[in-house]
Amino acid sequence: ASTIKWSEWISREKDCKLIIHVADHNKFFFEEKSLKILKKAHSVFVISEKMKKLYEKYTDRNDIKVFHNFPDNRCYPKDNAHYSTNRVFSSESPLMITFIGGLYSCLHKDSIEDFIKSISTLHSSGKKIELRFYGARHPSTFLEKELSMEGITHHGLVKPLEKKYQIMHDSDAFVLPSSFDPKINEEYKYSFPSKLTELVATGKPIIYYGPSNTAASEFLSEINGTIIINEKSSVRISDLLCQLLIDYSDIIRTSKESRSRFKKEFSKNRILSEFIMQLEQTVLK
Repeated sequence: ASTIKWSEWISREKDCKLIIHVADHNKFFFEEKSLKILKKAHSVFVISEKMKKLYEKYTDRNDIKVFHNFPDNRCYPKDNAHYSTNRVFSSESPLMITFIGGLYSCLHKDSIEDFIKSISTLHSSGKKIELRFYGARHPSTFLEKELSMEGITHHGLVKPLEKKYQIMHDSDAFVLPSSFDPKINEEYKYSFPSKLTELVATGKPIIYYGPSNTAASEFLSEINGTIIINEKSSVRISDLLCQLLIDYSDIIRTSKESRSRFKKEFSKNRILSEFIMQLEQTVLK
Protein backbone atom coordinates (compact mmCIF):
# COMPACT_ATOMS: atom_id res chain seq x y z
CA ALA A 1 0.00 0.00 0.00
CA SER A 2 2.85 2.41 0.80
CA THR A 3 4.35 1.76 -2.66
CA ILE A 4 1.11 2.84 -4.34
CA LYS A 5 1.00 6.03 -2.26
CA TRP A 6 4.66 6.75 -2.97
CA SER A 7 4.22 6.27 -6.71
CA GLU A 8 1.16 8.53 -6.74
CA TRP A 9 3.18 11.28 -5.00
CA ILE A 10 5.98 10.94 -7.59
CA SER A 11 3.41 11.12 -10.38
CA ARG A 12 2.02 14.38 -9.00
CA GLU A 13 5.44 15.92 -8.35
CA LYS A 14 6.73 15.02 -11.82
CA ASP A 15 3.40 15.69 -13.54
CA CYS A 16 3.52 12.34 -15.31
CA LYS A 17 1.15 9.45 -15.99
CA LEU A 18 0.63 6.90 -13.21
CA ILE A 19 0.67 3.23 -14.25
CA ILE A 20 0.18 0.70 -11.45
CA HIS A 21 1.21 -2.92 -11.81
CA VAL A 22 -0.19 -5.16 -9.05
CA ALA A 23 2.03 -8.26 -8.85
CA ASP A 24 0.62 -9.56 -5.56
CA HIS A 25 -2.76 -8.83 -4.05
CA ASN A 26 -2.90 -7.26 -0.62
CA LYS A 27 -6.07 -6.37 1.29
CA PHE A 28 -4.50 -2.98 2.15
CA PHE A 29 -4.85 -1.98 -1.52
CA PHE A 30 -8.58 -1.64 -0.90
CA GLU A 31 -8.23 0.77 2.00
CA GLU A 32 -9.70 4.18 1.24
CA LYS A 33 -6.56 6.09 0.19
CA SER A 34 -4.99 3.27 -1.85
CA LEU A 35 -8.30 2.46 -3.52
CA LYS A 36 -8.75 6.09 -4.51
CA ILE A 37 -5.32 6.02 -6.20
CA LEU A 38 -6.16 2.79 -8.04
CA LYS A 39 -9.38 4.34 -9.32
CA LYS A 40 -7.62 7.46 -10.62
CA ALA A 41 -4.49 5.81 -12.05
CA HIS A 42 -4.05 6.23 -15.80
CA SER A 43 -3.60 2.46 -16.22
CA VAL A 44 -3.69 -0.60 -13.96
CA PHE A 45 -2.06 -3.93 -14.83
CA VAL A 46 -2.47 -7.19 -12.85
CA ILE A 47 -1.13 -10.74 -13.19
CA SER A 48 -4.22 -12.96 -13.32
CA GLU A 49 -7.76 -12.97 -14.66
CA LYS A 50 -9.01 -13.64 -11.16
CA MET A 51 -7.22 -10.53 -9.89
CA LYS A 52 -8.56 -8.49 -12.81
CA LYS A 53 -12.17 -9.33 -11.89
CA LEU A 54 -11.56 -8.46 -8.25
CA TYR A 55 -9.87 -5.12 -8.94
CA GLU A 56 -12.39 -4.06 -11.56
CA LYS A 57 -15.16 -4.75 -9.05
CA TYR A 58 -13.59 -2.61 -6.32
CA THR A 59 -12.32 0.20 -8.56
CA ASP A 60 -15.33 0.41 -10.90
CA ARG A 61 -12.89 0.21 -13.81
CA ASN A 62 -13.34 -1.90 -16.96
CA ASP A 63 -9.91 -1.32 -18.49
CA ILE A 64 -7.56 -3.36 -16.28
CA LYS A 65 -5.12 -5.49 -18.29
CA VAL A 66 -3.57 -8.86 -17.43
CA PHE A 67 0.12 -9.45 -18.15
CA HIS A 68 1.82 -12.75 -17.32
CA ASN A 69 5.54 -13.43 -17.35
CA PHE A 70 6.65 -14.84 -20.70
CA PRO A 71 8.82 -17.97 -20.57
CA ASP A 72 12.43 -17.85 -21.66
CA ASN A 73 12.92 -19.81 -24.89
CA ARG A 74 15.20 -22.19 -22.99
CA CYS A 75 12.12 -23.56 -21.17
CA TYR A 76 10.56 -25.06 -24.30
CA PRO A 77 11.34 -28.53 -25.67
CA LYS A 78 14.09 -28.42 -28.28
CA ASP A 79 11.94 -30.19 -30.87
CA ASN A 80 8.66 -32.08 -31.34
CA ALA A 81 10.37 -35.37 -30.52
CA HIS A 82 9.54 -34.52 -26.90
CA TYR A 83 5.87 -35.20 -27.62
CA SER A 84 6.51 -38.68 -29.00
CA THR A 85 8.50 -39.88 -25.98
CA ASN A 86 8.08 -43.40 -24.63
CA ARG A 87 9.40 -42.92 -21.13
CA VAL A 88 9.99 -46.08 -19.09
CA PHE A 89 10.69 -45.61 -15.39
CA SER A 90 13.14 -47.71 -13.39
CA SER A 91 15.19 -47.61 -10.19
CA GLU A 92 18.02 -45.97 -12.12
CA SER A 93 15.66 -43.56 -13.91
CA PRO A 94 12.58 -42.92 -11.73
CA LEU A 95 9.72 -40.54 -12.40
CA MET A 96 11.39 -37.36 -11.19
CA ILE A 97 8.95 -34.76 -9.88
CA THR A 98 10.41 -31.34 -9.13
CA PHE A 99 9.47 -28.30 -7.08
CA ILE A 100 11.55 -25.28 -8.02
CA GLY A 101 11.30 -22.00 -6.10
CA GLY A 102 11.12 -20.80 -2.53
CA LEU A 103 9.36 -23.03 -0.02
CA TYR A 104 7.22 -20.71 2.10
CA SER A 105 5.28 -21.77 5.15
CA CYS A 106 2.90 -18.85 4.52
CA LEU A 107 2.11 -20.21 1.02
CA HIS A 108 2.64 -23.95 0.97
CA LYS A 109 1.92 -25.40 4.42
CA ASP A 110 -1.14 -27.59 4.78
CA SER A 111 -0.56 -28.83 1.22
CA ILE A 112 3.03 -29.75 0.34
CA GLU A 113 3.31 -32.01 3.40
CA ASP A 114 0.63 -34.33 1.98
CA PHE A 115 2.45 -34.51 -1.33
CA ILE A 116 5.81 -35.31 0.25
CA LYS A 117 4.37 -38.07 2.43
CA SER A 118 2.49 -39.62 -0.51
CA ILE A 119 5.58 -39.78 -2.71
CA SER A 120 7.73 -41.10 0.12
CA THR A 121 5.20 -43.85 0.83
CA LEU A 122 5.04 -44.82 -2.86
CA HIS A 123 8.83 -44.77 -3.14
CA SER A 124 9.18 -46.96 -0.04
CA SER A 125 6.69 -49.45 -1.49
CA GLY A 126 8.84 -49.90 -4.59
CA LYS A 127 7.27 -47.40 -7.00
CA LYS A 128 9.83 -45.75 -9.30
CA ILE A 129 9.20 -42.18 -8.20
CA GLU A 130 11.15 -39.43 -6.41
CA LEU A 131 10.63 -35.79 -5.46
CA ARG A 132 13.31 -33.08 -5.64
CA PHE A 133 13.19 -29.58 -4.19
CA TYR A 134 15.25 -26.62 -5.38
CA GLY A 135 15.03 -23.40 -3.38
CA ALA A 136 15.38 -21.93 0.09
CA ARG A 137 12.99 -22.60 2.95
CA HIS A 138 11.15 -19.82 4.75
CA PRO A 139 11.51 -20.18 7.68
CA SER A 140 14.61 -22.38 7.56
CA THR A 141 12.88 -24.96 9.79
CA PHE A 142 9.92 -25.41 7.43
CA LEU A 143 9.50 -29.08 6.38
CA GLU A 144 12.58 -30.06 8.38
CA LYS A 145 11.26 -33.58 9.10
CA GLU A 146 9.49 -34.13 5.77
CA LEU A 147 12.53 -33.32 3.61
CA SER A 148 14.51 -36.14 5.21
CA MET A 149 11.95 -38.79 4.24
CA GLU A 150 12.82 -41.59 1.81
CA GLY A 151 12.55 -40.62 -1.85
CA ILE A 152 12.74 -36.89 -1.08
CA THR A 153 15.79 -34.67 -1.78
CA HIS A 154 16.23 -30.98 -1.00
CA HIS A 155 19.01 -29.40 -3.08
CA GLY A 156 18.75 -25.86 -1.70
CA LEU A 157 19.22 -22.69 -3.72
CA VAL A 158 19.84 -22.86 -7.47
CA LYS A 159 23.17 -21.13 -8.23
CA PRO A 160 23.72 -19.72 -10.76
CA LEU A 161 20.09 -19.13 -11.63
CA GLU A 162 20.64 -20.31 -15.22
CA LYS A 163 20.98 -23.85 -13.85
CA LYS A 164 17.21 -23.95 -13.47
CA TYR A 165 16.82 -24.60 -17.22
CA GLN A 166 18.87 -27.79 -16.98
CA ILE A 167 16.92 -28.81 -13.87
CA MET A 168 13.65 -28.32 -15.73
CA HIS A 169 14.99 -30.27 -18.71
CA ASP A 170 16.02 -33.17 -16.45
CA SER A 171 12.66 -33.28 -14.63
CA ASP A 172 9.72 -35.45 -15.70
CA ALA A 173 6.99 -33.44 -13.98
CA PHE A 174 6.47 -30.52 -11.60
CA VAL A 175 4.42 -30.03 -8.47
CA LEU A 176 2.67 -26.78 -7.65
CA PRO A 177 1.23 -26.78 -4.10
CA SER A 178 -1.17 -24.21 -2.67
CA SER A 179 -2.26 -24.15 0.96
CA PHE A 180 -5.66 -25.51 1.95
CA ASP A 181 -5.56 -23.31 5.05
CA PRO A 182 -8.58 -20.96 4.63
CA LYS A 183 -6.74 -17.87 5.90
CA ILE A 184 -3.73 -18.41 3.63
CA ASN A 185 -5.98 -19.22 0.69
CA GLU A 186 -7.97 -16.02 1.14
CA GLU A 187 -4.77 -13.99 1.10
CA TYR A 188 -3.07 -15.62 -1.90
CA LYS A 189 -5.79 -17.04 -4.16
CA TYR A 190 -5.52 -14.05 -6.52
CA SER A 191 -1.74 -14.31 -6.97
CA PHE A 192 0.01 -16.09 -9.83
CA PRO A 193 3.23 -18.10 -9.31
CA SER A 194 6.02 -16.36 -11.23
CA LYS A 195 7.44 -19.64 -12.60
CA LEU A 196 4.11 -21.12 -13.71
CA THR A 197 4.35 -20.10 -17.37
CA GLU A 198 7.90 -21.48 -17.48
CA LEU A 199 6.70 -24.85 -16.18
CA VAL A 200 3.87 -24.97 -18.73
CA ALA A 201 6.38 -24.17 -21.49
CA THR A 202 8.37 -27.34 -20.76
CA GLY A 203 5.55 -29.49 -22.15
CA LYS A 204 5.74 -31.73 -19.07
CA PRO A 205 2.96 -32.61 -16.62
CA ILE A 206 2.23 -30.16 -13.82
CA ILE A 207 0.54 -31.47 -10.70
CA TYR A 208 -1.43 -28.77 -8.91
CA TYR A 209 -2.46 -29.63 -5.35
CA GLY A 210 -4.59 -27.02 -3.65
CA PRO A 211 -8.01 -25.31 -3.58
CA SER A 212 -9.96 -24.80 -6.80
CA ASN A 213 -10.50 -21.06 -6.22
CA THR A 214 -6.92 -19.95 -6.95
CA ALA A 215 -5.69 -18.12 -10.04
CA ALA A 216 -3.22 -20.95 -10.65
CA SER A 217 -5.88 -23.68 -10.57
CA GLU A 218 -8.13 -21.75 -12.94
CA PHE A 219 -5.24 -21.08 -15.34
CA LEU A 220 -4.08 -24.72 -15.39
CA SER A 221 -7.60 -26.00 -16.03
CA GLU A 222 -7.16 -24.68 -19.60
CA ILE A 223 -3.86 -26.52 -20.18
CA ASN A 224 -3.83 -30.16 -21.32
CA GLY A 225 -1.36 -32.43 -19.60
CA THR A 226 -1.94 -30.99 -16.13
CA ILE A 227 -3.17 -32.92 -13.12
CA ILE A 228 -5.35 -30.86 -10.81
CA ILE A 229 -6.13 -32.11 -7.32
CA ASN A 230 -8.51 -29.74 -5.54
CA GLU A 231 -9.49 -32.22 -2.86
CA LYS A 232 -7.28 -32.47 0.24
CA SER A 233 -6.54 -36.17 0.08
CA SER A 234 -3.33 -38.17 0.30
CA VAL A 235 -5.19 -41.14 -1.19
CA ARG A 236 -6.13 -39.06 -4.23
CA ILE A 237 -2.52 -37.92 -4.65
CA SER A 238 -1.23 -41.50 -4.52
CA ASP A 239 -3.85 -42.78 -6.97
CA LEU A 240 -3.10 -40.09 -9.54
CA LEU A 241 0.68 -40.48 -9.19
CA CYS A 242 0.37 -44.23 -9.78
CA GLN A 243 -1.69 -43.47 -12.88
CA LEU A 244 0.94 -40.96 -14.02
CA LEU A 245 3.58 -43.69 -13.87
CA ILE A 246 1.44 -45.72 -16.29
CA ASP A 247 0.10 -42.99 -18.58
CA TYR A 248 3.07 -40.60 -18.63
CA SER A 249 3.89 -40.87 -22.34
CA ASP A 250 0.22 -40.63 -23.35
CA ILE A 251 -0.19 -37.47 -21.24
CA ILE A 252 2.82 -35.89 -22.94
CA ARG A 253 1.44 -36.71 -26.40
CA THR A 254 -2.08 -35.41 -25.72
CA SER A 255 -0.70 -32.11 -24.40
CA LYS A 256 1.06 -31.19 -27.65
CA GLU A 257 -1.74 -29.12 -29.24
CA SER A 258 -2.52 -27.23 -26.04
CA ARG A 259 1.14 -26.45 -25.39
CA SER A 260 1.61 -25.27 -28.99
CA ARG A 261 -1.23 -22.77 -28.52
CA PHE A 262 0.35 -21.68 -25.28
CA LYS A 263 3.69 -21.02 -27.00
CA LYS A 264 2.02 -18.64 -29.46
CA GLU A 265 -0.08 -16.87 -26.85
CA PHE A 266 2.77 -16.40 -24.38
CA SER A 267 5.59 -15.64 -26.79
CA LYS A 268 8.01 -12.92 -25.78
CA ASN A 269 7.25 -10.85 -28.89
CA ARG A 270 3.49 -11.03 -28.44
CA ILE A 271 3.48 -10.08 -24.75
CA LEU A 272 6.04 -7.29 -25.18
CA SER A 273 4.12 -5.90 -28.17
CA GLU A 274 0.89 -5.81 -26.19
CA PHE A 275 2.65 -4.26 -23.22
CA ILE A 276 4.25 -1.53 -25.35
CA MET A 277 0.90 -0.84 -27.03
CA GLN A 278 -0.76 -0.37 -23.63
CA LEU A 279 1.99 1.98 -22.51
CA GLU A 280 1.65 4.04 -25.68
CA GLN A 281 -2.12 4.26 -25.29
CA THR A 282 -1.68 5.41 -21.70
CA VAL A 283 0.79 8.13 -22.70
CA LEU A 284 -1.61 9.39 -25.38
CA LYS A 285 -4.61 9.55 -23.05
